[in-house]
Amino acid sequence: MTISEYWERFCDISGVFKLAKYDSWHFGDSVKMADNLAALVISGKKNGYCK
Repeated sequence: MTISEYWERFCDISGVFKLAKYDSWHFGDSVKMADNLAALVISGKKNGYCK
């Protein structure tokens, strides 16, 4: 799912205006780390983030 697809789905569910501005970013300091962290979130092993 792309960020745009995710945003559209979120807007459909929440009633947020689809043309509202949004920012997106990933966790970690590299694409590889972001992919690893996303896999942990998807698997249910990671469910929070703290600086």
